Amino acid sequence: MDAPEHTAQRRLLTSDFTIRRMEALRPRIQRIVDDLIDEMLAGPNPVDLAEAFALPVPYAAEAATSASFSSSRPARAGNLVAITECPARRIGV
Repeated sequence: MDAPEHTAQRRLLTSDFTIRRMEALRPRIQRIVDDLIDEMLAGPNPVDLAEAFALPVPYAAEAATSASFSSSRPARAGNLVAITECPARRIGV
């Protein structure tokens, strides 16, 4: 996506990504990370770090972020469609 479409989309989201909102999400994302680490420690060794951790974390963080903002921007709920198929869904995000 290029300007001006990108600029318009970015303006819609900029106000959502304030320091206050991101700090409010920190405990939830930390819980996601902790749960994934616990799963890796409890699972078979060796573990595929990319599959068990590096791939699910950004999807889970995005899901947490989108879920957090869905009440303030209901139209954004459609963005969660792609996330529902991601590996992070198995940890209840």
